[in-house]
Amino acid sequence: MTVDQPDKIEATLKWQLYISCGLLTPAIVLISLFILPQNFTFVIGEHGETIIKSHNWGVMVCVLLGLWSGMIIGYFTDYYTSNAYA
Repeated sequence: MTVDQPDKIEATLKWQLYISCGLLTPAIVLISLFILPQNFTFVIGEHGETIIKSHNWGVMVCVLLGLWSGMIIGYFTDYYTSNAYA
């Protein structure tokens, strides 16, 4: 979609948001399930005081929730700040 008029800016940004979330969702699922190890550990602190154990599906859920939350926030921001919904 070519943006050659100011009227097309909002629609183009909305489509880019939907397309990026739609393409990133399966990529995140595949990467987290097939590339990340099934279980891994984070050691936090200078002396390793805090150890956090995690799973690949836990990372996947966190990333997907952040991605889709950003899309929802972007949708509502567009709705409440757009001139089209005055």
